[in-house]
Amino acid sequence: MGATLGVNERTVRRWRTEGLLAEATVVDLRRTIVYDLDKVFECLQNQALMRRKNQKN
Repeated sequence: MGATLGVNERTVRRWRTEGLLAEATVVDLRRTIVYDLDKVFECLQNQALMRRKNQKN
């Protein structure tokens, strides 16, 4: 998924650890995780919006 998003696999693991991708997870078999890519994009977009909102305050 990192290659599809243009980020390092470590970044994807960090997002997962932080819970950012929880809503996008379809199946989690520990070593293999299946994500709904559309939901991943939504999660990332929501995170970016929240960051901007918090920076304004």
